[in-house]
This record gives sequence, structure tokens and C-alpha cells, in this order.
Amino acid sequence: MRVFVAGIDVGTQGVRMIVADDAGNIMARAERIFPLAAATRSQVAGHREQDPGEWWNSVKICVGDVLAAIRMKGYTAADVVALSVSSTSGTVSAVTEQGELRTPAIMYNDARADAEAVMCNHVLGDLASRMGYRFSTSFGLPKMVWLSRHGKDLRGCRYVHAADFIVGKLTGRYDVTDEANALKSGYDLVRKEWPPALERELGLDIAQLPKVVPSGTLIDYVSHSVARELGLSARTFVIAGMTDGVASQIAAGAVKLGDWNSTLGTTLVIKGVTEELVVDSKQRLYSHRHPMGWWILGGASNTGGEAIERRFGRSQLVKLDEQVPTVTPSGIVLYPLERTGERFPFMASRAERFQLGTPANEVEDYAAHLEGVAYVERLSYDVIRELGVATSDVILASGGGAKSRVWLQIRADVLQRTFVPALRVDGAMGSAINAASASVFGDLLEAVSHMVSYGAPVEPRIETAGRYDELYGRFVGELEGRGYVR
Repeated sequence: MRVFVAGIDVGTQGVRMIVADDAGNIMARAERIFPLAAATRSQVAGHREQDPGEWWNSVKICVGDVLAAIRMKGYTAADVVALSVSSTSGTVSAVTEQGELRTPAIMYNDARADAEAVMCNHVLGDLASRMGYRFSTSFGLPKMVWLSRHGKDLRGCRYVHAADFIVGKLTGRYDVTDEANALKSGYDLVRKEWPPALERELGLDIAQLPKVVPSGTLIDYVSHSVARELGLSARTFVIAGMTDGVASQIAAGAVKLGDWNSTLGTTLVIKGVTEELVVDSKQRLYSHRHPMGWWILGGASNTGGEAIERRFGRSQLVKLDEQVPTVTPSGIVLYPLERTGERFPFMASRAERFQLGTPANEVEDYAAHLEGVAYVERLSYDVIRELGVATSDVILASGGGAKSRVWLQIRADVLQRTFVPALRVDGAMGSAINAASASVFGDLLEAVSHMVSYGAPVEPRIETAGRYDELYGRFVGELEGRGYVR
């Protein structure tokens, strides 16, 4: 008997949903882009708001689409045994116990709570130090404090993250969140509590904060009213989800102790699984709780595919890829930073793009950009090792950059590691695997072993190692000379 699971991902631009079987095959897929007005409703400088009601409308449309698709294949909603929701982290709103909205969603990239972030760091400095991060305006907690000070008639309301709101709509429960989303809202993942200082010194009512459970925990079933409205089954489990970043890591298969994943899209994100909490005193990396109780250590660079797409255009990349092997190693040392400032593998607010050497042509220029990102990636893993964390000789690759075999080969050569591309990586797939881990399989490791598929590994070429070691040394030397790293 085939059983299905569903994953929903609420992103900045829209909602994605998939239904997958227990072998990871996609049975149905749907996407709904938010209307422009939903993403631009606030005209105040620095404010970024969305209407959570639009998220729910989009989810309802996606549910209808995927159910129609599986019915055409001879299945029903009753075959979907569980679902889970992921979303952007740091986005919060306030709702009543019945789910009535009292505020719009203040998005993760909203900058209004700057003063509140300073307060949070002052009051919760011990927590931040123990966890290895600093509160910023992108975190959920400063936004909650801002709402408590400036919101109107929020007594008796609950603060919810984006995923929590959708879970509430599905189940009627708005009183629970997952550990991944709770991190940026000030929850103490070590002591498993909301710090008393939230109430005592920041003025929050802890009763308005959700119960926190590990990702992969059964929250409830789809409510009967929602089942009737949307055609879902009231016997479908709703499983506690996670942030979109953690969900993507799960979809890449990086869930065992010692696994490492590089996601290369607009930016480069590196995450790995550690047994103990690792604290980086320089706050370049911080850790989420792993659904099985371990830790997910990660950091995100401001470099990645953005510089390449802007400079060369998406339509030209395949053609350029075909020519790159004739010019690598290029001999050009490039740091492809598009904007001022870097956060990982080093923190330097004034960091800027640099280039040593002049490309002979466009192909060599393109190759130098691919290599430049690989140098940043190598430095990232060097920094992780300097913290005393072992890293694997095999890196699970995901993101748009993993679709280019040429770029994977350059990265393998620069790092002298094997890269294995995951084939189906996005937040919705990670959410579906998370749902399966608590319903179809015994745990997350078993779910990943059955549901994640990989492309052919890309092995490093030993003959390039010496030249790339030399070029990487020049890259690090230039960073040191500019004072970006010490």
C-alpha cells in the first residue's frame, strides 16, 4: 500500500506544496505566487509587512491543486497520512486564540525593531553568548517586543511565526511552535525554556508565547472544519515543522552526525550536524536544534551565485560552462562580493569585492567568479575546523549551483573533497520528509535514507590541487592584508 506525505513551504514570494510517496517520488506539486500588494502593503521606510491571510489563501489553492493531481492518479486525500510546514524565520504576527489576526506579519527583513534588538542583547546577553549569536532586527524576539510596546489591543493574543499561523489554520491550535523557529524568538534551546527575563525585563507576557516542541513532533490532526472546506482528511497528522533553511538541509540529506551540506544559490550557506552545541565567539556561525536532539551548525556568506548571474546573465551560463574546463585553474584571484559587508566565513562590515589579475576573455572572467565562490567555501570549512569541528570529505551539495557539473568540479578541485548533489532540494520537500519521519518511518534518519536521491558524485582532480592551493593562499593573504581576517 502506498502512503503519501505533504510538505508546505511559506516563502517571501509565495507558497509551494508537494505530495511525495515514501520513496521520495513527487506525486503532485503546486505553487502560488503572492499578489504584489501582499508583499508591499507597508509604505513606511524600513517596514516590511505581509498579510498572513494571503498566505492561507495561497495554501488553500495549493491544497486544491495537489489533491486534484493525486485524484487523477487514482488516490485520495486519505492517502496523505501527514503534512508539515516550513517558513522563513524571524517573521512574526499576533493572533487571538481563535486565530483572528491582530497585526500584519512583520517580515524577517523588517528593520523597525533596531532599538528593541539592542535591548534584547543587553537583557539576554548570557543566552546570546551561550548560543553564539546576537539579536538583530531580522530576529523574531525584537519584533515581538516592538509589538508589545506599539501594538494595539494585544492582550490575550499569541505571537506566532509564519509556519505557526498555517499550522493554526490547519488544526485550530495557535499555541505551539517548533525549536527551529523559536531560536530567533529568544527561546533557550539548552535549558528548554522561555527565559524569565523576557517578562521581567522586556515586558513580554510569557503566556502569549507558544509551547515549543522539537521539529517532527505531532501537533494535532487536520481539523474537521478545514477537512470539509479543503477536501483534506481529518485523519492527516500535522507535524511540527521548521525554518526553510533547516528544511532545505533535510531535503539535501545532511542529517547524520558529521554530515555537511553546502547550499549555493544567491548566497552560499553551509550547515552540518554536530553532537554538541558549538559556540563561535566571533558569531560567524550559530546552531539550531536538530530534530533528533543534536545540533545543526551553520553560517551564510553574502557571496554566491548573485554576482555571477548579474555579471553574465542566466541565459549565458550553460554556454560558458562548456568552455570553462579549457581555462581552469584561471590564475585570477577574485572575491565576488556584490555589496559591502560580509558575515561568514568572516565578519567584516566594510568588506568589498577585489580581483587580482586580469582575465583574458569572458570565459576566464566567468571561471574566476566560479573559483572565487569556491575559495570562500574552502575558507568556510577551514573556519569550522578551527573551531574544533570535524568536517567530512564528502559534501552534500544543493541549490542552483549544484546543477552545474562544471562548478561542482571546480569546487571539488579547490576543496579537494567529493561533492554529491541532491536531486530534489527545497523547503517543501524537506517538510515532506519531516512529516514522513514522524508518521511513515521511525525517525528522520530512516526517512532521509528512503526519500532523498542523489546525482553522480564529483571527485576532486588531484592534478589541480597544487595550483589551487597556491591561488587559495593568495586569496587568504589578500583577505588578511585588507584586515578582513586575522
